[in-house]
Amino acid sequence: MKRRTLLQAAPWLLGLPEAVQAQAPFPNKPIRYIVAVAAGGGSDMIGRTVCERFSKVL
Repeated sequence: MKRRTLLQAAPWLLGLPEAVQAQAPFPNKPIRYIVAVAAGGGSDMIGRTVCERFSKVL
């Protein structure tokens, strides 16, 4: 990386954490997880398990 490019990018890199903290906490609205198969099948059960674990983490 060229020195000039790094110096031009420095203000953006230093200001990035502040910009991220200023935003609303993620997620700020419900997340939809769509499984495109019939209900009650193996893929549906895996999708429900994944969503349950995501809800605990987020």
